[in-house]
Amino acid sequence: MKKLLLLLLGAFLLTLHSSYAQGFVKDNIAYNITSSNTVSVTAKAECYSGELTIPTKVINAGITYSVTAIGHMAFTDCTDLTSVNMPDIVMSIGEGAFKECRALVSVEISKNVTIIGGWAFFGCSSLISINLPKGIKIINKQLFRDCTSLKSIIIPEDVTHIGEYAFTDCVNLTSIIIPEEVISIGDAAFQYCIKLTSIEIPNGVTHIGVLTFNHCRGLTSITIPENVTSIDSGAFSSCDYLTSITMPEGLAHIGKYAFESCESLTAIAIPKTVISIGQGAFEQCENLESIVFPEGVTTIGNSVFLDCYSLKSVDFPKSLNFIGDWVFNGCTELTSIKMRREIPLQVSNSIFEKVDMNQIVLYVPEESIAAYKKSSVWKDLKVIHKLSKN
Repeated sequence: MKKLLLLLLGAFLLTLHSSYAQGFVKDNIAYNITSSNTVSVTAKAECYSGELTIPTKVINAGITYSVTAIGHMAFTDCTDLTSVNMPDIVMSIGEGAFKECRALVSVEISKNVTIIGGWAFFGCSSLISINLPKGIKIINKQLFRDCTSLKSIIIPEDVTHIGEYAFTDCVNLTSIIIPEEVISIGDAAFQYCIKLTSIEIPNGVTHIGVLTFNHCRGLTSITIPENVTSIDSGAFSSCDYLTSITMPEGLAHIGKYAFESCESLTAIAIPKTVISIGQGAFEQCENLESIVFPEGVTTIGNSVFLDCYSLKSVDFPKSLNFIGDWVFNGCTELTSIKMRREIPLQVSNSIFEKVDMNQIVLYVPEESIAAYKKSSVWKDLKVIHKLSKN
């Protein structure tokens, strides 16, 4: 008897699931049945085009359904779709829903939408502006990637996370307001936003991700909030017009190529809490003239100052215990190195490639002068002077 009941129950559930998976087309819009009285808009064989208004309710086979969702990839590659109006009963927009809708100019999003899936507006290259509902908590990955006409956007105040590549290649984005509730910004979130001239990073953010602001050429200054402990690889690389950056006490790590090719930087203050400087961190910062590393820095990675043609002076702390290869490669204006470490570090010959070692004065502690004059590579610097006490 129990087996029979289980078989009947299983058959009922299978029938129920099957009925919900069924779809239908009404007034040239395709729907999937998602419950006994709800449907989602879905893709159809022939792409949607022109102006589309989604109804609040739709009747099929005598049953009235509420339209509560835009399904995954519902309008993907509908290249002739120009506008969409959705009713306020819609609560979610699926992944890739409007992906590559390159003629889409406007979308009226339901004010009750709380979830917009990743890639939803990827490649909507005609979309100039969009209003996001207040209920959104997450800007999902690649949400507006390659929206090349998007000029401005207001992120709802309750958003806490901005996903990776969320605004990548939004080449006409000039302004964006990030709410204070945001605690994480994903890798490459604003990569190639070349016209973005300013941005305020909320205090809740604790690290700047890989390539987050890479090629944001319009940025001229940036303030890193006080809770950030690491700046990841390439975070501000190729920010050509960045002249000022303020980093907080508490920052511990500056990642690989973090400020590579920031050609307008002339000076940068390293916080006292920094421990390591990653490979190529300031590579090709062509106008960087001087830098002081505070006590506590232990590691200077490979190629940190490669092709910093204007670099004249560098001050290294006593705490330093590693200097990588090619650190000063191509630093043709380098004339002064202050090394506060008493015991000479073992370094590669490559650190002074393409540099005239005769023009560099090395300043070291007075009691260490003899050791540096005998130490490999350092001894090839013709002038080694006593480091002043201050």
